[in-house]
Amino acid sequence: MDQWGFNESDSTIITNSVDHDFFKPIEVESDGTVLTVQNDFINRDYCLNYQGWKRIISEFPFKVLGDTPGLSEPARSLEHLREEYNKCAVYINTTTESQMPTAILEAMACGKPIVSTETCSIPSFIKHGENGFLTNDEEEFKSYIKMLLEEPHLAKTMGKFARQTALEVFSQQKYIDSWNNLFRKVYEDMK
Repeated sequence: MDQWGFNESDSTIITNSVDHDFFKPIEVESDGTVLTVQNDFINRDYCLNYQGWKRIISEFPFKVLGDTPGLSEPARSLEHLREEYNKCAVYINTTTESQMPTAILEAMACGKPIVSTETCSIPSFIKHGENGFLTNDEEEFKSYIKMLLEEPHLAKTMGKFARQTALEVFSQQKYIDSWNNLFRKVYEDMK
């Protein structure tokens, strides 16, 4: 807003939403993997940090979903995607330029702890040490993943807080209400 010359008091920010009735914890056996969901991961290295992801993930059992030739395929369905979120032990995000990756929100709604880069608006909803971990240092990134894999109780607790954040901050009703309020305000201002 500062860069575009907008006054914060005259602006409205509407966050994304996630269908937390669909993306939710379900009963499936954990596969103990570290999950990442990215499309065109390799070609979008400039913003998704594929090279950093490769270095970070090299020590862990991992799974990646998304349409990336030579690396991964997309989930077969939304149900399959939800199942994979629920099966993983940790969800990681290595992006450097995405404001609010939807996959993080979906993983949080499924009750998964997050380890993410500390960029853009991500620190506004991932609270370091509460519902996930934030760092831009690859060695720290690895240590947080290792900690969550070795301490399932911590991962479960963080996952509960992640789900709570998804319910409170990214609810569909809040999203709809925010848009309706904005439309109402614009309509009233036009009268």
